[in-house]
Amino acid sequence: MRKGSVVLGTFDGLHKGHIAVLSLAEFPATAITFSWPPAMDEKRELLMEPDEKISRLRDMGFSVRVLDFNKVCAISALDFLEMLDNEYHPAVICCGENYRFGSGGRGDSALIERFCNEKGIKARISPLIEQDEIRISSSFIRSLIKSGEVEKANDMLSSPFSLSGEVIHGDSRGRTMGIPTVNFYYPDDLVAARHGVYAARIEVEGREYPAVTYIGNRPTYHIDRCVCETNILDFSGDIYGERVSISLLSFIREDKKFDSLDALREQIELDIKKAKEKNT
Repeated sequence: MRKGSVVLGTFDGLHKGHIAVLSLAEFPATAITFSWPPAMDEKRELLMEPDEKISRLRDMGFSVRVLDFNKVCAISALDFLEMLDNEYHPAVICCGENYRFGSGGRGDSALIERFCNEKGIKARISPLIEQDEIRISSSFIRSLIKSGEVEKANDMLSSPFSLSGEVIHGDSRGRTMGIPTVNFYYPDDLVAARHGVYAARIEVEGREYPAVTYIGNRPTYHIDRCVCETNILDFSGDIYGERVSISLLSFIREDKKFDSLDALREQIELDIKKAKEKNT
């Protein structure tokens, strides 16, 4: 007996277009996805870390199956659909109108509709979603984040662009200035946000706080690896070793080198003031 849905997509970032596809499902439903978009075979520029994507999909009520793209691309598009039918016996198959699958990416939404008609399955195809006459896509959102336009990016995402990591010991320079920060390395697989300072929100031990976040290589005191340094507003405590999540809200200023520690401190104080304004 057929029941429920399978929903097809990479779902990187879970933007509004993805939400439109997912909203077509009948439950119980399984989201069939990949760890990263097939086009990202070497360089990873994800909008969301895979574990976070899986967690979010499960919170929405979906079972999640993560496929090995190298194996899937070796079979024909029709064999892929037959595999889904044999394993899940779905009453509904959902995807976006630009979904491609199977060897050579030859499968498309039209093939899914023909397959479903032959099998007595409902095919639900979501049209591409536009906002301000711009098609919402993961690739376009990546370009916004790279250029620092996180407010525009967040408006297309279902939640603000975020990054997470385990808090590490820094050089304590911020603490000596009276502006302590929590630090972690920028995740290697995420799209590279524009270097500079952002108004942000940080989640610590299940609670959210307003914050100001720096992303970059510290041109004043250069380091080789990109870091995320965050001053949490209205917070005190030792959270070394804790895992924190930071949502970027708006870009405040570009990265720059300062001539002295005093000049850096003065600029950070201005950054904090702007971040407070953005967080109200």
